[in-house]
Amino acid sequence: MSVITGAGKIIKWEPHGGSGGQEFDDYHQFKSAPAIHQLQVNVGETLDHLVVSYSFAGDFYPIQHGESNFGTPHPPFILDRPEVLTKVEAWFHTFDGTRELGGLRFTVTDFNVGRTRTSDLYASRDVRGRPADYVFDATKVIGGPGVIIAFCGRQGLFVNALGVYVQV
Repeated sequence: MSVITGAGKIIKWEPHGGSGGQEFDDYHQFKSAPAIHQLQVNVGETLDHLVVSYSFAGDFYPIQHGESNFGTPHPPFILDRPEVLTKVEAWFHTFDGTRELGGLRFTVTDFNVGRTRTSDLYASRDVRGRPADYVFDATKVIGGPGVIIAFCGRQGLFVNALGVYVQV
């Protein structure tokens, strides 16, 4: 599914992962394309939650996905202006009988100087050492490079599935 806006084309990259939990869609909480300011993850035996802080109309809006506040809180991965989120790598696993998110790694790009920067791998032990199960790479979309501007997916106690919105 894609949506055309005045700012360009917005492409929804459908969520991948498990089928549990309830749907969420950050993009539709804003009336136009938000900007991602920082990402913060708690990880224990699974990825307990993801907090995405959006910048919109001069204010910051943190949105938490996954209700669990357990696990180890990792320091926020902050995007330094003019960096934008261009890639999300996702690892999935089964925890307590449910397929869900087990790890994440983020890549940001400063297109002005052609520099990229990648976060640590925020992951449970059982997904470390293997390749990502799914990669959302906005630099490889048709008409790109694009920028990841929002998340969608399925959540309950943890994040079961993850997708992204890309602006081209």
